[in-house]
Amino acid sequence: MADTRPNINLPAGVWVDVNAALNAQVGFPAVSLGTALNVKAESETVRLCEKGTQPSESDGFRRLTIDDAPVSVTNDVGLWALSVGDNGAINVEVE
Repeated sequence: MADTRPNINLPAGVWVDVNAALNAQVGFPAVSLGTALNVKAESETVRLCEKGTQPSESDGFRRLTIDDAPVSVTNDVGLWALSVGDNGAINVEVE
């Protein structure tokens, strides 16, 4: 069963390294690359990009809205999240 972690806050328009944010959560085990994640938007619109370094404007992304079901991410190279518009949040379950 997946472990639900505290929400990760996303400042508006700033890419956040999801693995680094998960690993900064006190009292939870570290998350390594290759650990499957289920990601749910807790704010209006979020972009997700699987990449080892911070995404650029030309990189592709998945659009996730608060109404969407959680998406599964392999997390093989890393995962970044960005809140579009306002500050936002995501909830992540670690497999």
